[in-house]
Amino acid sequence: MRKRNLSPRSARRCSVMCRTIRSRRCGVILFLQVAIASALAVSVQAQARHDSFRGRVTTDSGVAIATADVIVTLAPTAESFRTTTDSSGRFALSLTNGTGEYV
Repeated sequence: MRKRNLSPRSARRCSVMCRTIRSRRCGVILFLQVAIASALAVSVQAQARHDSFRGRVTTDSGVAIATADVIVTLAPTAESFRTTTDSSGRFALSLTNGTGEYV
């Protein structure tokens, strides 16, 4: 096979094409890295614990207690969260960063 000599103009064109291909390849790699990082961030965010408390406060005879204070305390930090019951004695409390350990 015979070796071909490139003219300076052809050599420049080849150099520009190589840079363009490298640039596109870097762009694709950067895009994939951002996509993977975004997917991991969503995955980590999805692992946040959400705890919910629902119930009804009544007397021994089953009569609903309206406007009763309901207090939930996290065991590790002793941080308290409060809510009150409605007219039928029902309450609901949702914690976005729950620990699963309550007093």
